[in-house]
Amino acid sequence: MGGSVLFGRLVTRFGVPRLLLTGLAIALGSSAVLIALLLTTGGSLAIVGACLFLVSTAFGMFFPAVTTAVQESGRDAPGVTSALLGGGQFLVGGAISPLAGLFGTTSAVPLAALLLGCLTLATVAALHREPIGSAAS
Repeated sequence: MGGSVLFGRLVTRFGVPRLLLTGLAIALGSSAVLIALLLTTGGSLAIVGACLFLVSTAFGMFFPAVTTAVQESGRDAPGVTSALLGGGQFLVGGAISPLAGLFGTTSAVPLAALLLGCLTLATVAALHREPIGSAAS
């Protein structure tokens, strides 16, 4: 929730694209640190908790940014845009979440690896997205 409040306060100063990339960078960095520490030290509750706190705070920053950017891009059909965004989130979440348990339940490494992979894909997509308003109409 803190990330969402932070997004609301900073969006007029820095804009949606910058906050989107900042949130993704924080989440990606935190998940990379998490997996590195889990693989090298075995991790502890404090390490996992601290890294996941940063990841979830960053999610609070970039989820509103993603929603804003998508809704702005699809302003000609807002209902369809909202349905595709929500349905896509549930579809990807439903497909990815069982994988963490499939690869083991005694360690946080599968969670961290899936988190890192998904955030890497999201960052690549955000870096290669077309700026709002530049699409051919």
